[in-house]
Parts: sequence; structure tokens; C-alpha cells
Amino acid sequence: SVCSVKGIPVLLPEILRTMQMIFHNSKFYNTPERLVGMLRKISNEIIMRCSGQISLQAIFDGNVQASMVTLQESMAAGEEWKKVCKQMLTATARRWKEANGRPWEIDETSIFAEIDAFVQQRCKDLLEVCEGQIQFGGKAAGDPGSNESTVPCFGGTRGPEIA
Repeated sequence: SVCSVKGIPVLLPEILRTMQMIFHNSKFYNTPERLVGMLRKISNEIIMRCSGQISLQAIFDGNVQASMVTLQESMAAGEEWKKVCKQMLTATARRWKEANGRPWEIDETSIFAEIDAFVQQRCKDLLEVCEGQIQFGGKAAGDPGSNESTVPCFGGTRGPEIA
């Protein structure tokens, strides 16, 4: 349903416990391939919820403080997802080996490829854009209440065109 980016890490352990229960008790979702598919869908949902809270328009308009907080919360949610998911996969692999007598062979990169790209590339890149807006756009880093950014003054004959 509705959850803020900050609230995502709190929900993850319960979601993964439910996933583990489904995996162990279901007749249809009891294979590693199906579990990986469900985990990928959760990963994509986390990305969608975080992306929905990030305002590119606010960033490009120079109002970066709230966007920076949301980006940092999104990165924390992605990292927490990886951490608790890896813990669950380790426990599930141990149980799988005990129950089936063969090792669990699962490629974790397929689960985490999209969340890694989101956290390590997109969010970090947008944080750099925000920092550039603060540094070059006239917004003071310690001025969260300011919604107005001053346009920098460019000299020369084409100064007004650049600004």
C-alpha cells in the first residue's frame, strides 16, 4: 500500500519472512528460480517507490535539500534490502541443503543488479547534481528554508544568454 521511502527498511524483514514462508510451504513457489523472480519483483517495487518520491523538477529548479534527503533515504533503503535479503538467502540455502541434500545454486547478481544500478549510479549521480546545484546555483547548503536560488552572474558579451 502506501509507504514512505524512510519506512521501507522497517518493512523488509517482515516481507522477507513472508517470502520464506511462501517458499517453504507453497507447492508452486518452492523452487529457487521462482523465489528469485519474486525477490526481483520486490527489488523493482522498492526502486519504483523510491523513484516516485524523487522530484527531478525540484532538483533542476534548485530546490535540492528535500531531494537530497530522499535520495539518501532511497540509497539506505536499497542497501538495507540487499543486507536483509542476503541474510534470508543464506538461511534459506542452509535449509535447502538440509532438506534436499544438494547445494543451493542461486545467482544473487540477478536479484540485485537493478537495485545496485539504482543506488550506485542513479541516486549517487543525482546527489552529485544536487551538490552542483548547491555549489554553483546559489543555494546555501545550510539554508534548507530557502526556496529561492539566485542566478549566478556571468560576465562577458554573452553573460545574459548563459544566465
